[in-house]
Amino acid sequence: MFELPKTGWIWLPNWTPRAVPTLALFRKQVVLDTVPAALPIRISADARYKLYINGTFVSYGPAKGDRTDWYYDEIDIAPALKSGKNVISVEVLAFPEGVWNHSLFHSATPGLYITENVSAPENGLPPYNSSPEEITAAILGGGTYSGYGVATRQGWKCRMDEGYKLRPEMPVFAPLCILEEWKALPQNQNWKNPGYCDDGWSDAANYDVLAIQPGVSPANLSPRPIPPMILRPGAFCEVCGKHTEHTEAWNNLLRNKGTVTVLPHTEEIVEFSAGEEMTAFLSLRVAGGQGAKIEILSSEGYVRSAGDPLSGTKTVKGDRIDWEHGTLEGYTDVFYPSGAGSLDIVEEYTPFWFRTFRFVRLTIRTGEEPLTICGFDYLETGYPLEVKTQVFTSDPSLEGIWDISLRSLRRCMQETYTDCPFYEQLQYIMDSRSQALFTYTVSADDRLARQCMEYFRRSQRPDGVLNNSYPNTRFNVIPTFSIFYILMLHDHMMYF
Repeated sequence: MFELPKTGWIWLPNWTPRAVPTLALFRKQVVLDTVPAALPIRISADARYKLYINGTFVSYGPAKGDRTDWYYDEIDIAPALKSGKNVISVEVLAFPEGVWNHSLFHSATPGLYITENVSAPENGLPPYNSSPEEITAAILGGGTYSGYGVATRQGWKCRMDEGYKLRPEMPVFAPLCILEEWKALPQNQNWKNPGYCDDGWSDAANYDVLAIQPGVSPANLSPRPIPPMILRPGAFCEVCGKHTEHTEAWNNLLRNKGTVTVLPHTEEIVEFSAGEEMTAFLSLRVAGGQGAKIEILSSEGYVRSAGDPLSGTKTVKGDRIDWEHGTLEGYTDVFYPSGAGSLDIVEEYTPFWFRTFRFVRLTIRTGEEPLTICGFDYLETGYPLEVKTQVFTSDPSLEGIWDISLRSLRRCMQETYTDCPFYEQLQYIMDSRSQALFTYTVSADDRLARQCMEYFRRSQRPDGVLNNSYPNTRFNVIPTFSIFYILMLHDHMMYF
């Protein structure tokens, strides 16, 4: 019986599209006699992936694309490997039909794609000097001739995370849609590491060449146009706020000098300061605590009550670090531990998408069991801006302006420029022009700016007007913003 060739794209078997976002878990065990000097892989997903090697967070992506261009990331995973058994695990977030995160395009065929040692397609075709095996692998995906078995052609196990729920941040305008309600399942405890038994998992299903969307087929994937985002370990500076009576214990936790145990049927509220605005993946490690509920609020600062019911404003922003007179306002994730974590093998909660915060509040309510907090920190992320410019002034009072300006630029440089890292994370023409000019001045790095200009070129409508923000799954036009695109092109010409 004739069977259509398979692509390198895999997904959950017997898939029926859902009306809500899906978090799919993929894992594969690879046994190595020796660790290779290098093992570059190419990885992509629809819509997004997070890659782990032996439980260590290695990369996330792909770079944001649209309906005409989809990207793969090239990553050398050799530094994370070891001799013997290794586990490559990937979380893939898939969106259903409709508008969810405004800056993330997605198709009707969610999936994961990984290949190794395959030459990159050039203009849709493999390089002229490719072997027959490379040509087949580049067009159909998978790279089965490769010697390490990482590719997504066979041997991958998968399951859907039934405890994962994504929800919008606001009922009307929700451009992010990244807030989570995550009920950890005991059967998934430690699934990213060797030693976990995946006998109950399903074999991943490969899409055939007619099923996969042409725009994301292996031969049409484009290399990532920007460098990978940084993943830099970070720690909170101190406990702040006025809620907890156990400040010393929590500060010791931040310094890796102990744990904090919350007794059964207890509420504990504690607030942490990162010292500055941060874009990062939070990491909360716990042991025990079945039946507990943990609310994690990410906030830019403290606010006060408006005190005027006629103003129409519930709160006002003054001194953002005045915790004595203000309260934190922001977005909240909810985590329900399964109770399967222990002091030896902790249970970890980290949101799929990075969070923006200067302060974070934990509200912990325990059930029948005590809950031990074993660690709470983060991995800073963002564009790898290399600052080469220094500014000196005879007036010391002005030195802080330079620091504030650089921090603002860093936080607004992610996979695109962003109007703001906390609320929208959308790339607007007028905002991006100012950010690009500052980038040229401090680093002479135009890669993010070149990508920005290309994105807006692709957003052009038949009437010639550009989308005012892009990538954006929705039409959104401010006519005068198109003029600033012309100015942006002129800026680049003058600098480069």
